[in-house]
Amino acid sequence: MTAQPELPSLPGPSIAVLGATGAVGARVAAILAAMGRDVIAVSRHPGRLTATLPTRATSTRGEFTDPASIGDVPPGIAVNCTGIEDVVAVQKWRDAGWAMVDITASSRYALQLANATRIGPPLIVGVGLTPGLTSVLARHLVARDPGTNAVEISCLVGLGEDYGEASRDWTYHQLGQDIDDPTGAFRNFSDPRTIDFPGGFGRRRAWRIDFADRALLAQELNVAVITRYCFDSRLAGRALATASAVPKLPGMLRRITQQSRQAVGDTAWWAGVVETDGGRRAVAIGNGQSQGTAAVAAIAADHLIRSENTDARYLWDLIDAKELVANLGPLGVLVTIEQ
Repeated sequence: MTAQPELPSLPGPSIAVLGATGAVGARVAAILAAMGRDVIAVSRHPGRLTATLPTRATSTRGEFTDPASIGDVPPGIAVNCTGIEDVVAVQKWRDAGWAMVDITASSRYALQLANATRIGPPLIVGVGLTPGLTSVLARHLVARDPGTNAVEISCLVGLGEDYGEASRDWTYHQLGQDIDDPTGAFRNFSDPRTIDFPGGFGRRRAWRIDFADRALLAQELNVAVITRYCFDSRLAGRALATASAVPKLPGMLRRITQQSRQAVGDTAWWAGVVETDGGRRAVAIGNGQSQGTAAVAAIAADHLIRSENTDARYLWDLIDAKELVANLGPLGVLVTIEQ
Protein backbone atom coordinates (compact mmCIF):
# COMPACT_ATOMS: atom_id res chain seq x y z
CA MET A 1 0.00 0.00 0.00
CA THR A 2 1.32 3.43 -0.94
CA ALA A 3 2.16 5.40 2.20
CA GLN A 4 0.48 8.79 2.45
CA PRO A 5 1.46 11.76 4.64
CA GLU A 6 -0.92 12.55 7.46
CA LEU A 7 -2.81 15.82 6.99
CA PRO A 8 -4.87 17.94 9.38
CA SER A 9 -8.56 17.00 9.55
CA LEU A 10 -10.68 18.61 6.87
CA PRO A 11 -14.17 19.97 7.33
CA GLY A 12 -16.98 17.76 6.18
CA PRO A 13 -18.98 14.71 7.23
CA SER A 14 -17.50 11.41 8.30
CA ILE A 15 -16.92 8.72 5.70
CA ALA A 16 -18.00 5.19 6.63
CA VAL A 17 -15.98 2.56 4.76
CA LEU A 18 -18.13 -0.57 4.61
CA GLY A 19 -16.08 -3.76 4.41
CA ALA A 20 -13.00 -2.09 5.86
CA THR A 21 -11.19 -5.37 6.57
CA GLY A 22 -11.27 -6.31 2.88
CA ALA A 23 -8.50 -5.91 0.32
CA VAL A 24 -10.02 -2.71 -1.08
CA GLY A 25 -11.80 -1.38 1.99
CA ALA A 26 -8.69 -1.29 4.17
CA ARG A 27 -6.88 0.76 1.54
CA VAL A 28 -9.81 3.15 1.04
CA ALA A 29 -9.84 3.85 4.80
CA ALA A 30 -6.08 4.47 4.84
CA ILE A 31 -6.10 6.80 1.81
CA LEU A 32 -9.04 8.85 3.08
CA ALA A 33 -7.48 9.19 6.53
CA ALA A 34 -4.25 10.38 4.90
CA MET A 35 -6.29 12.95 2.98
CA GLY A 36 -7.42 14.35 6.32
CA ARG A 37 -10.93 12.88 6.28
CA ASP A 38 -12.64 11.48 9.37
CA VAL A 39 -13.08 7.76 8.67
CA ILE A 40 -15.28 5.15 10.29
CA ALA A 41 -14.01 1.67 9.41
CA VAL A 42 -17.05 -0.60 9.40
CA SER A 43 -16.71 -4.38 9.50
CA ARG A 44 -18.44 -7.45 10.81
CA HIS A 45 -15.05 -8.22 12.41
CA PRO A 46 -13.71 -4.89 13.70
CA GLY A 47 -11.15 -6.64 15.88
CA ARG A 48 -9.15 -7.41 12.74
CA LEU A 49 -8.64 -3.68 12.18
CA THR A 50 -6.65 -2.99 15.34
CA ALA A 51 -3.18 -3.30 13.81
CA THR A 52 -3.99 -1.54 10.53
CA LEU A 53 -6.34 1.23 11.62
CA PRO A 54 -5.02 4.56 10.32
CA THR A 55 -4.68 7.67 12.48
CA ARG A 56 -7.96 9.55 13.02
CA ALA A 57 -9.99 6.51 11.92
CA THR A 58 -12.33 4.74 14.31
CA SER A 59 -13.67 1.22 13.94
CA THR A 60 -17.09 -0.21 14.61
CA ARG A 61 -18.99 -3.40 14.02
CA GLY A 62 -21.67 -3.06 11.39
CA GLU A 63 -23.63 -4.76 8.63
CA PHE A 64 -24.00 -3.52 5.08
CA THR A 65 -27.63 -4.62 5.13
CA ASP A 66 -28.45 -2.52 8.22
CA PRO A 67 -27.21 1.08 8.57
CA ALA A 68 -28.60 1.20 12.13
CA SER A 69 -26.04 -1.47 13.07
CA ILE A 70 -23.28 1.14 13.37
CA GLY A 71 -25.16 2.99 16.08
CA ASP A 72 -25.94 6.67 16.49
CA VAL A 73 -23.51 8.05 13.91
CA PRO A 74 -24.48 11.26 12.08
CA PRO A 75 -24.97 10.39 8.37
CA GLY A 76 -22.19 11.33 5.98
CA ILE A 77 -20.83 9.30 3.06
CA ALA A 78 -20.75 5.50 2.95
CA VAL A 79 -18.37 3.69 0.58
CA ASN A 80 -19.51 0.16 -0.22
CA CYS A 81 -16.38 -2.01 -0.40
CA THR A 82 -18.09 -5.20 0.78
CA GLY A 83 -18.37 -6.77 -2.67
CA ILE A 84 -22.06 -7.36 -1.95
CA GLU A 85 -24.41 -6.25 -4.73
CA ASP A 86 -27.64 -5.39 -2.89
CA VAL A 87 -29.83 -2.58 -4.22
CA VAL A 88 -32.14 -2.77 -1.20
CA ALA A 89 -29.25 -2.35 1.24
CA VAL A 90 -27.91 0.65 -0.68
CA GLN A 91 -31.33 2.31 -0.53
CA LYS A 92 -31.53 1.67 3.23
CA TRP A 93 -28.34 3.69 3.73
CA ARG A 94 -29.71 6.50 1.56
CA ASP A 95 -33.02 6.45 3.43
CA ALA A 96 -31.00 6.80 6.64
CA GLY A 97 -29.43 9.98 5.22
CA TRP A 98 -26.14 8.63 3.87
CA ALA A 99 -24.72 9.52 0.46
CA MET A 100 -23.28 6.41 -1.19
CA VAL A 101 -20.25 5.51 -3.29
CA ASP A 102 -20.55 1.99 -4.72
CA ILE A 103 -17.66 -0.02 -6.17
CA THR A 104 -19.41 -1.84 -8.96
CA ALA A 105 -18.17 -4.18 -11.70
CA SER A 106 -21.14 -6.07 -13.16
CA SER A 107 -23.47 -4.16 -15.47
CA ARG A 108 -26.81 -5.53 -14.26
CA TYR A 109 -26.25 -4.26 -10.73
CA ALA A 110 -24.73 -0.99 -11.93
CA LEU A 111 -27.77 -0.30 -14.11
CA GLN A 112 -30.10 -1.00 -11.20
CA LEU A 113 -28.22 1.56 -9.11
CA ALA A 114 -28.02 4.00 -12.01
CA ASN A 115 -31.80 3.89 -12.33
CA ALA A 116 -32.42 4.30 -8.58
CA THR A 117 -34.38 7.33 -7.42
CA ARG A 118 -32.52 10.61 -7.41
CA ILE A 119 -34.58 11.80 -4.48
CA GLY A 120 -32.40 11.87 -1.38
CA PRO A 121 -28.63 11.79 -0.85
CA PRO A 122 -26.41 11.24 -3.92
CA LEU A 123 -25.53 7.74 -5.08
CA ILE A 124 -22.31 7.43 -7.11
CA VAL A 125 -22.26 4.34 -9.32
CA GLY A 126 -19.48 2.38 -11.03
CA VAL A 127 -16.43 3.53 -9.06
CA GLY A 128 -13.10 1.75 -9.42
CA LEU A 129 -10.70 0.99 -12.24
CA THR A 130 -13.09 -0.67 -14.69
CA PRO A 131 -15.66 0.84 -14.45
CA GLY A 132 -14.56 4.16 -12.98
CA LEU A 133 -11.19 5.32 -14.26
CA THR A 134 -11.81 3.77 -17.67
CA SER A 135 -15.26 5.40 -17.80
CA VAL A 136 -13.82 8.88 -17.30
CA LEU A 137 -11.06 8.23 -19.85
CA ALA A 138 -13.53 6.90 -22.42
CA ARG A 139 -15.76 9.97 -22.07
CA HIS A 140 -12.69 12.19 -22.46
CA LEU A 141 -11.61 10.46 -25.68
CA VAL A 142 -15.11 10.56 -27.17
CA ALA A 143 -15.45 14.26 -26.32
CA ARG A 144 -12.24 14.91 -28.26
CA ASP A 145 -13.63 13.06 -31.29
CA PRO A 146 -17.42 13.47 -31.63
CA GLY A 147 -17.34 11.16 -34.64
CA THR A 148 -16.57 8.15 -32.41
CA ASN A 149 -18.88 5.19 -32.96
CA ALA A 150 -17.23 2.56 -30.75
CA VAL A 151 -14.98 2.27 -27.70
CA GLU A 152 -13.07 -0.78 -26.47
CA ILE A 153 -11.92 -1.02 -22.86
CA SER A 154 -9.47 -3.78 -21.90
CA CYS A 155 -8.14 -4.66 -18.47
CA LEU A 156 -5.20 -6.94 -17.60
CA VAL A 157 -4.65 -8.02 -13.99
CA GLY A 158 -1.74 -9.79 -12.37
CA LEU A 159 -2.67 -12.94 -10.50
CA GLY A 160 0.12 -12.51 -7.97
CA GLU A 161 -2.15 -10.30 -5.83
CA ASP A 162 -4.60 -11.65 -3.25
CA TYR A 163 -7.74 -9.85 -4.35
CA GLY A 164 -9.97 -11.14 -1.57
CA GLU A 165 -12.96 -13.45 -1.62
CA ALA A 166 -15.40 -10.95 -3.13
CA SER A 167 -13.24 -10.29 -6.19
CA ARG A 168 -12.60 -13.99 -6.82
CA ASP A 169 -16.30 -14.75 -6.47
CA TRP A 170 -17.16 -12.03 -8.99
CA THR A 171 -14.73 -13.40 -11.59
CA TYR A 172 -15.90 -17.00 -11.33
CA HIS A 173 -19.54 -15.95 -11.33
CA GLN A 174 -18.97 -14.44 -14.79
CA LEU A 175 -17.92 -17.76 -16.31
CA GLY A 176 -20.47 -19.22 -18.70
CA GLN A 177 -22.78 -16.21 -18.47
CA ASP A 178 -24.55 -15.18 -21.68
CA ILE A 179 -24.86 -11.42 -22.03
CA ASP A 180 -27.33 -9.43 -24.11
CA ASP A 181 -25.68 -6.45 -25.75
CA PRO A 182 -26.55 -3.91 -28.48
CA THR A 183 -23.47 -5.08 -30.41
CA GLY A 184 -24.78 -8.66 -30.29
CA ALA A 185 -25.15 -11.27 -27.55
CA PHE A 186 -21.91 -12.82 -26.29
CA ARG A 187 -20.67 -15.24 -23.66
CA ASN A 188 -18.21 -14.03 -21.05
CA PHE A 189 -14.60 -15.04 -21.79
CA SER A 190 -15.26 -15.43 -25.51
CA ASP A 191 -14.35 -13.57 -28.72
CA PRO A 192 -10.70 -12.75 -27.90
CA ARG A 193 -8.83 -9.84 -29.46
CA THR A 194 -5.13 -9.03 -29.24
CA ILE A 195 -4.53 -5.82 -27.26
CA ASP A 196 -1.25 -3.95 -26.88
CA PHE A 197 -0.92 -3.35 -23.12
CA PRO A 198 1.52 -0.90 -21.47
CA GLY A 199 4.07 -1.64 -18.77
CA GLY A 200 5.95 -4.37 -20.58
CA PHE A 201 2.99 -6.73 -20.83
CA GLY A 202 2.98 -6.39 -24.60
CA ARG A 203 0.39 -7.93 -26.89
CA ARG A 204 -2.09 -10.16 -25.09
CA ARG A 205 -5.35 -11.87 -25.98
CA ALA A 206 -8.20 -10.27 -24.03
CA TRP A 207 -11.67 -11.82 -23.85
CA ARG A 208 -15.02 -10.11 -23.75
CA ILE A 209 -16.55 -9.77 -20.29
CA ASP A 210 -19.46 -7.96 -18.71
CA PHE A 211 -17.83 -4.96 -17.02
CA ALA A 212 -20.31 -2.21 -16.14
CA ASP A 213 -18.68 0.24 -18.58
CA ARG A 214 -20.36 -1.80 -21.30
CA ALA A 215 -23.80 -0.69 -20.16
CA LEU A 216 -23.25 2.60 -18.35
CA LEU A 217 -21.16 4.25 -21.05
CA ALA A 218 -23.19 2.94 -23.97
CA GLN A 219 -26.33 4.67 -22.76
CA GLU A 220 -24.42 7.78 -21.67
CA LEU A 221 -22.36 8.32 -24.84
CA ASN A 222 -24.59 6.63 -27.43
CA VAL A 223 -21.68 4.60 -28.79
CA ALA A 224 -20.95 0.88 -28.85
CA VAL A 225 -18.81 -0.16 -25.86
CA ILE A 226 -16.93 -3.48 -25.67
CA THR A 227 -15.14 -4.52 -22.47
CA ARG A 228 -12.37 -7.11 -22.29
CA TYR A 229 -10.39 -8.94 -19.59
CA CYS A 230 -7.17 -10.97 -19.35
CA PHE A 231 -4.37 -11.88 -16.94
CA ASP A 232 -0.61 -11.78 -16.67
CA SER A 233 -0.78 -15.57 -17.03
CA ARG A 234 -1.73 -16.55 -20.58
CA LEU A 235 -2.43 -20.07 -19.28
CA ALA A 236 -4.98 -18.77 -16.76
CA GLY A 237 -6.76 -16.79 -19.47
CA ARG A 238 -7.05 -19.80 -21.75
CA ALA A 239 -8.23 -21.97 -18.84
CA LEU A 240 -11.03 -19.58 -17.94
CA ALA A 241 -12.05 -19.21 -21.58
CA THR A 242 -12.27 -23.01 -21.86
CA ALA A 243 -14.18 -23.31 -18.60
CA SER A 244 -16.64 -20.64 -19.69
CA ALA A 245 -17.45 -22.57 -22.86
CA VAL A 246 -18.03 -25.97 -21.21
CA PRO A 247 -21.09 -26.57 -18.98
CA LYS A 248 -20.30 -27.44 -15.32
CA LEU A 249 -16.62 -26.53 -15.68
CA PRO A 250 -17.04 -23.02 -14.19
CA GLY A 251 -18.36 -24.47 -10.93
CA MET A 252 -15.62 -27.09 -10.77
CA LEU A 253 -12.87 -24.56 -11.45
CA ARG A 254 -14.28 -22.23 -8.82
CA ARG A 255 -14.27 -24.98 -6.16
CA ILE A 256 -10.73 -26.07 -7.01
CA THR A 257 -9.44 -22.48 -6.79
CA GLN A 258 -11.21 -21.86 -3.48
CA GLN A 259 -9.61 -24.98 -2.02
CA SER A 260 -6.08 -24.29 -3.27
CA ARG A 261 -6.04 -20.47 -3.30
CA GLN A 262 -2.76 -20.58 -5.21
CA ALA A 263 -1.90 -17.68 -7.52
CA VAL A 264 -0.81 -18.80 -10.98
CA GLY A 265 0.58 -15.40 -11.98
CA ASP A 266 3.70 -13.72 -10.69
CA THR A 267 2.86 -10.03 -10.50
CA ALA A 268 0.41 -7.73 -8.78
CA TRP A 269 0.61 -5.14 -11.56
CA TRP A 270 -2.43 -4.33 -13.68
CA ALA A 271 -2.89 -2.40 -16.91
CA GLY A 272 -5.82 -0.82 -18.72
CA VAL A 273 -6.35 0.34 -22.29
CA VAL A 274 -9.15 2.54 -23.67
CA GLU A 275 -9.36 2.82 -27.48
CA THR A 276 -11.79 4.45 -29.89
CA ASP A 277 -12.53 3.43 -33.46
CA GLY A 278 -11.09 6.81 -34.46
CA GLY A 279 -7.62 5.85 -33.21
CA ARG A 280 -7.59 7.68 -29.87
CA ARG A 281 -6.08 5.79 -26.96
CA ALA A 282 -5.42 6.13 -23.23
CA VAL A 283 -3.52 3.69 -21.02
CA ALA A 284 -3.18 3.19 -17.28
CA ILE A 285 -0.97 1.03 -15.08
CA GLY A 286 -0.45 0.44 -11.38
CA ASN A 287 0.93 -1.98 -8.80
CA GLY A 288 -2.00 -3.66 -7.09
CA GLN A 289 -5.53 -3.67 -8.45
CA SER A 290 -6.90 -3.32 -4.91
CA GLN A 291 -4.75 -0.23 -4.36
CA GLY A 292 -5.85 1.28 -7.68
CA THR A 293 -9.53 0.59 -7.03
CA ALA A 294 -9.21 2.05 -3.52
CA ALA A 295 -7.49 5.17 -4.86
CA VAL A 296 -10.35 5.90 -7.26
CA ALA A 297 -12.97 5.19 -4.58
CA ALA A 298 -11.26 7.47 -2.06
CA ILE A 299 -10.99 10.27 -4.61
CA ALA A 300 -14.68 9.85 -5.44
CA ALA A 301 -15.69 10.11 -1.77
CA ASP A 302 -13.45 13.12 -1.20
CA HIS A 303 -14.83 14.93 -4.25
CA LEU A 304 -18.41 14.05 -3.31
CA ILE A 305 -17.95 15.95 -0.04
CA ARG A 306 -16.79 19.03 -1.96
CA SER A 307 -19.15 18.75 -4.93
CA GLU A 308 -22.00 21.18 -5.45
CA ASN A 309 -23.64 18.78 -7.90
CA THR A 310 -26.42 17.31 -5.77
CA ASP A 311 -27.64 15.31 -8.77
CA ALA A 312 -24.32 13.49 -9.30
CA ARG A 313 -24.68 9.81 -10.20
CA TYR A 314 -21.36 8.83 -11.84
CA LEU A 315 -17.66 9.40 -11.18
CA TRP A 316 -17.50 11.69 -14.22
CA ASP A 317 -20.09 13.98 -12.56
CA LEU A 318 -17.55 14.64 -9.79
CA ILE A 319 -14.21 14.88 -11.58
CA ASP A 320 -12.88 15.24 -15.12
CA ALA A 321 -10.12 13.20 -16.71
CA LYS A 322 -7.35 15.74 -16.23
CA GLU A 323 -7.99 16.17 -12.50
CA LEU A 324 -8.51 12.45 -11.91
CA VAL A 325 -5.21 11.62 -13.59
CA ALA A 326 -3.42 14.25 -11.48
CA ASN A 327 -5.00 12.93 -8.26
CA LEU A 328 -4.14 9.30 -9.04
CA GLY A 329 -0.43 9.84 -9.76
CA PRO A 330 0.63 10.28 -6.11
CA LEU A 331 -1.43 7.18 -5.23
CA GLY A 332 0.51 4.94 -7.62
CA VAL A 333 -1.79 4.93 -10.67
CA LEU A 334 -0.09 6.26 -13.80
CA VAL A 335 -2.24 7.31 -16.75
CA THR A 336 -1.22 8.48 -20.22
CA ILE A 337 -3.60 9.86 -22.82
CA GLU A 338 -1.64 9.01 -25.94
CA GLN A 339 -3.78 10.63 -28.64
